[in-house]
Amino acid sequence: MIKITHDFNETIEFGKWLGEILKNRKTVVLLEGDLGAGKTTFTKGLAKALGITRNISSPTFTIMKSYEFNHDKIMHHLDLYRLTENTEDYDLLEYIEEGDLVVIEWPKQAPQLLPKNYIEIFIKYIDDNTREFEINLFGDTTDLEMLK
Repeated sequence: MIKITHDFNETIEFGKWLGEILKNRKTVVLLEGDLGAGKTTFTKGLAKALGITRNISSPTFTIMKSYEFNHDKIMHHLDLYRLTENTEDYDLLEYIEEGDLVVIEWPKQAPQLLPKNYIEIFIKYIDDNTREFEINLFGDTTDLEMLK
């Protein structure tokens, strides 16, 4: 599936749309794109759909932030941009496996952490306002055919 957004609000709305689809499903979402492409903006939309009211910001320096939703579920937001070889030092695999919704920015920094089943979203910067989102499904994602 390819989706074009034309401004910040459309990117948030697209994130909300996907968040509505995923909020009752244990899922890992990989976000790929250059710096400033809109990965965190998209994640803000996902979080809104889940009812998360806390401010969503990029966890670039903390590596991960966690947010509770639906009183008993957790969304983990990871930014692996700064990781090098010692990813096991962070126990990230445990968080990826336990999270109800896991959003990973810069997943290629730690390919050994990626699960078999995931949604991969490439975000392409077109201009200051426009972004192109390409969604790909990997593994057992047959219940998400509407994303193709």
